[in-house]
Amino acid sequence: MKNVLLFATFSLIFILSSMAQVAINSDGSAPDNSAMLDVKSIDKGFLPPRMTTAQRNAIASPATGLVVFDTDFNSLFTRTSTAWVQLGSASTWGLTGNSGTDATTNFIGTTDNQDLIIKRNNDRAGYIGIYNTSFGISSLNPSNTGLYNTAIGGGSLLSNTSGNNNTAAGNGALLFNTTGYNNTAIRELLFFPTQAVIITLLLATNHSTPTQQELITLQMGLTHF
Repeated sequence: MKNVLLFATFSLIFILSSMAQVAINSDGSAPDNSAMLDVKSIDKGFLPPRMTTAQRNAIASPATGLVVFDTDFNSLFTRTSTAWVQLGSASTWGLTGNSGTDATTNFIGTTDNQDLIIKRNNDRAGYIGIYNTSFGISSLNPSNTGLYNTAIGGGSLLSNTSGNNNTAAGNGALLFNTTGYNNTAIRELLFFPTQAVIITLLLATNHSTPTQQELITLQMGLTHF
């Protein structure tokens, strides 16, 4: 009897190892062409290995794509090429909002020393770096190599290439600045019932000449509808 069981076991192993794909089901259907393992059921689920966080972290050389259920987090985890990543809504931001968040622990951002980019319609609309910050569609030239620049408003500092220490607030503020530095510009559009008033306040320190020159310009333009 033992010989029969041993033979059956080896036969099953041989059959499974010789098959390119495996289907586990109760209706005898073939596996999907895109799957090496196809499990089908209408009343049972797939149960991955369950373990604590310490046991998960103790897995030696975990393969990329490895999946386990962490009983400490009560959640599935998958392995990337560098780290374990928690799966499910417990660790993701939903497209319709999230509930039960804690401002002391939950955030949108990075946990490593990398810049953060925000996009709208696949266009850059926000940038948080070590030395530069921008918010607004097409604000701060993506190819900028300058340092300590702040751009708030669509198109602000859009042409800046290597200018440093510039602050631009308002739509199109310092739009044409390329290499200038130590400039501060505030641009505001005020709407009235019959006219629009564009006010541009420019505070600039011009270091292109031997002496520093402080310039304050108030420019007002009237446009009637």
